[in-house]
Amino acid sequence: MVIPGTYNLPAPGMPPIGMLPVAGLGGWLRDRPVRFMVKRMLAAGMPALQRARHELGLPPLHNP
Repeated sequence: MVIPGTYNLPAPGMPPIGMLPVAGLGGWLRDRPVRFMVKRMLAAGMPALQRARHELGLPPLHNP
C-alpha cells in the first residue's frame, strides 16, 4: 500500500494511520485507543530493530 504525503508513525496531535483529524472529545476518544494499539503493534518489532541498530553502531530507540 502506498500512502504518499502522510506520517505513518504515532505522533502527538496527529490522527492514527489512515484516519482524518477529528476535533474535540470525539477525536480524542477515537485517537487515544487507536494510537495505543498501533504503538503496541510496533513495539513487537522493537527487539529486532534494536539489534540491527546496535550492529550498525546506532543508539537505541526508547519507543517505536
